[in-house]
Amino acid sequence: MPWSLRPILLTADGGADTGDGHWGFMPERVIGDLDSISGEARSRLADRLVHVAEQESTDFEKALSRIEAPFILATAVAGARIDHGFAVLNTLVRHRGPPCLLIGPDDVVFHALRPLDLYLTAGDRVSLSMARNFSELSFGRQPR
Repeated sequence: MPWSLRPILLTADGGADTGDGHWGFMPERVIGDLDSISGEARSRLADRLVHVAEQESTDFEKALSRIEAPFILATAVAGARIDHGFAVLNTLVRHRGPPCLLIGPDDVVFHALRPLDLYLTAGDRVSLSMARNFSELSFGRQPR
């Protein structure tokens, strides 16, 4: 099946309340256990709901595992709770599907699966974690 290059808005559970109308688009699908979507959004988006009843994964993981796209851009996934943020990062590093880029108010997060060259200047902020082999990273040098 050929991929469409147009962006598609999907939301995870209660994200439907923000996504529906917040960006001027109606989500094509709302994926999750649907325990935090408002009644109003549930009614308005009834034909777009993908209910996943199991409780062994987060709504982000439920959505991420059901998206068929060459690239995923995720926003507003961590919320204000630190445990949700950790769960999102855990899901991101375990995800074996298409690349996923998390966009936050101040940060961009991704799971680098290959060696990474970073060209930084003084004052740039970078955090690296969970790298299995730091020898695969280079800073400010030309790629080998």
